Amino acid sequence: MTPLWPLFLFLAQRTAPDLAGTLARVEGQYPKLAALRQEVVSARGKAQEKRGAFDPTFLFGFEDQRYNSPSAAGKPSEFSATSGAVTWGTPEGFAYTVGSRLNSGKPKSPLNATGNLGEHYVAFRVPLLRDLGVNEKSVALRQAELAIPFAERSVEAFRLALLRDVANVYWEWGGADEKLAIARDLLGIARTRETQVRRRFEAGDEREMSVVEARAETERRAGAVAKAERDLQKAALKLGLY
Repeated sequence: MTPLWPLFLFLAQRTAPDLAGTLARVEGQYPKLAALRQEVVSARGKAQEKRGAFDPTFLFGFEDQRYNSPSAAGKPSEFSATSGAVTWGTPEGFAYTVGSRLNSGKPKSPLNATGNLGEHYVAFRVPLLRDLGVNEKSVALRQAELAIPFAERSVEAFRLALLRDVANVYWEWGGADEKLAIARDLLGIARTRETQVRRRFEAGDEREMSVVEARAETERRAGAVAKAERDLQKAALKLGLY
């Protein structure tokens, strides 16, 4: 059966890109590098999730009642209460609330009438002994934010090591190709010399030992070509792993 690897080497020599193209392809398609980049995306998403604990919250309420008042038995009373507020916290533990409420009609206790313009208020909460400056949510956010540069550095370190290894394998492949070309040239020279020595021997100008030595040199060069072909095959297969 005819081996297929010479055809593979022929195609590899004709289709292999230059070093820049090889590095660009590996950087864009290498599975582990892509997985590490996804870890960076995941770390950023987790940090965004932890920041969500401090997002503003909007509260809205509406109440409409019809009731009987003890002070006006048999006569129904009505009122409506509308309220809205925005509250948000900070990693330092502070909490802020801004809101307003509007009660119309005859509010039922404990509510009071607010007038046509309603009531507006601002609230501020500060923890005194616990959770001031450092708390569970702020620590979780800080940990998530620190994980981002760590993941980015891991990606960059792996990327540089990967490109270095690919470049080494690429030049190993290129060197093997050059060695094969040199080995073939030397084999051609050895065959030419063997032919010349054999002709001189037939003409009586050389010893038989010279023919044997020339033949041995040709065989040695042929072995070197076979070894160079195997080395090129291994280098091409190794480069193909990337």
